[in-house]
Amino acid sequence: MAGTSNERGWVAWLARRHAPPPGGLGIGDDAALLPLAPGLQLAATTDWFLEDLHFRRRERPEDCGYRLATRALSDLAAMGAEPLALLLSAAWPAGLAASWRRRLHAGLEAAARDSGAALAGGDLSRAARIAFDIVGLGRVRAGRALLRSGARPGDSLWVSGWLGYAAWGRRLGARAQPSDREQRRALARWRRPRARWELGRRLAQPGRASACMDVSDGLSLDLHRLCRASQVGAMVFAGRLPAPPPAGRSSRARSAAARRALDFALYGGEDYELLFTAPATARARLRRLASPTLPLTEIGVITRSRGLWLELDGGRERLPERGWDAFDAHGGNRRGGRATP
Repeated sequence: MAGTSNERGWVAWLARRHAPPPGGLGIGDDAALLPLAPGLQLAATTDWFLEDLHFRRRERPEDCGYRLATRALSDLAAMGAEPLALLLSAAWPAGLAASWRRRLHAGLEAAARDSGAALAGGDLSRAARIAFDIVGLGRVRAGRALLRSGARPGDSLWVSGWLGYAAWGRRLGARAQPSDREQRRALARWRRPRARWELGRRLAQPGRASACMDVSDGLSLDLHRLCRASQVGAMVFAGRLPAPPPAGRSSRARSAAARRALDFALYGGEDYELLFTAPATARARLRRLASPTLPLTEIGVITRSRGLWLELDGGRERLPERGWDAFDAHGGNRRGGRATP
């Protein structure tokens, strides 16, 4: 099947074969939408979390559980949905310590409790390696869900929180001892990223966001997906990205650190922030939603032409479609391949 060798091609092939459910939304967004009750829709999403691909057993299991829940909760946030429930299917090898499983579950419970979602069921099995599949369920008012397809030329491009810290924390490693405040922030953002579900619900109110998705696979790759769904392009201003600050004693060291921080922000993934667009008329409303603990940063503009560009050092360069691709899990950081520590 031509064009189905990567994640994008396979999803597109599936979307062509399967019509969306009546009164809902099917394949291609952060979650599916199904009729729930008059005036309400059910948002449903599912995510894998696999040993040696998304996590390693030597990590703190509480952190693994928290990240596992965040994967589903962040998809619900991107749709503007209120979290309702999580369902977890789990498989592990014989002999996996019960204490490890209980500690992972404690992290999962902490994230669920923070969002108000109930742990409502799942399934259990044996496998050669640990594997989890998590389902997230939420509700949103009919016609209010945030979609990837609503961006229009002239809209401003925004991101919540910070970018690149999770990738930096992942690079530091599961057993790293942070030496300064920025390293502590990086490790915290990787170990326990918090889904922005409260912000998603606020952005879904009229007159705010026009399109939205979460940044889980890297800003560049996820922005390409949003622009493709909206049939637009974008210009990203590198100097505005809320990325880790460069560090180093010499100008050469600071320059290398700045480029590394930019790469983390653009391609690193696992930030679980919200990437969204909004008309100019919404700018003042959005700034009122921001706070010191949750900044909202205007990082670019949506364009009529389909290309994606990065404005950097007074010039511009093409923004490559690069990040985490599930079908290229061992490809380093060329186009996909989230390296685990």
